[in-house]
Amino acid sequence: GFDFGIEAAAEPHVYFQTLPNPTRQQDQIVRVTPNAKYKVGSFRFQTKFTARTNSASKVPVERFLLNVSEAYLEAKAYPVNFKLGVNTYNWGYMDGFSPLDVVNTKIYLDLLNSEKRGCPAIDITFEQDTWSMQALYIPVQQTPVMPATDSRWLPRFFLVDTALEDITLKLPKEFDYLYDTEEVFDQALSNNYGLHFQKRLSDADVGLVYFEGVAPAPQFGIEVTGSLSPDEENTIIVDSDVRLKPLFHRQRVFGLQVAYTITDIIVKLESAYTEAITDDPEIPAWTYQNALGFEVPFYIGSRTLNVLIQGYYGNSDIGKD
Repeated sequence: GFDFGIEAAAEPHVYFQTLPNPTRQQDQIVRVTPNAKYKVGSFRFQTKFTARTNSASKVPVERFLLNVSEAYLEAKAYPVNFKLGVNTYNWGYMDGFSPLDVVNTKIYLDLLNSEKRGCPAIDITFEQDTWSMQALYIPVQQTPVMPATDSRWLPRFFLVDTALEDITLKLPKEFDYLYDTEEVFDQALSNNYGLHFQKRLSDADVGLVYFEGVAPAPQFGIEVTGSLSPDEENTIIVDSDVRLKPLFHRQRVFGLQVAYTITDIIVKLESAYTEAITDDPEIPAWTYQNALGFEVPFYIGSRTLNVLIQGYYGNSDIGKD
């Protein structure tokens, strides 16, 4: 009843474009991911974590990061499945970006390869032959990990000066970023919960999603300082230091998802309406996102090439008055 495995990967990155300091010009990323399962009767314990290092960075979060994505006890007594512990959840149908992938926060050290952070949860699923209902309660969410201050994902220079009413802001050619203490509104990281209903038809899967909790990606407050120009009237010379303050807010998400098969083609649709519970002018009062995707197979001899075609449309309020 015991199973153990381990994955290891080394990812060297060399960037051809040289950016201003302190931006890294290369990355030396190493990942090690052990996983273990132990099953006895109707009980199973499963654990999985990833240790990530990047020797090219001087920032502690890049030098070493441990992400426990799974560490839970599962008990099955059909039609009820009960899980208790740390886990990750994939409620969306879409590949890549999914508007309904809202349960877990993420690690954004590499925005093209973000990882989900495990969250401690009480997970109860009721299953029948053609439908299932999953209920989640997350007492405390982990905060997302944002790009390091020497990351290439943070903007490093701007070429255009900014005018504000009668004042001109002269921006520096280089920026140095600092993360300020985070701010949490409406206890957004506590008492998250959601429901996921799925119905299986002959040619289609249909799902309904409701989730209330922290937004997976935070808003940011930006603070800069500057001084009056001695040579130019009504002009402020902006300092190179930029302080980023993560703002975590609470929201409700209502979603519909459909996966439909037409011969060999799979059509996927997702729609998500997000309502902000936190009342703040910097946070959109609502957002609406739609995704449509096609998965088309092409047969080349004995092999199959699957092509994904996906498109997105969204709209949002600029904030509450």
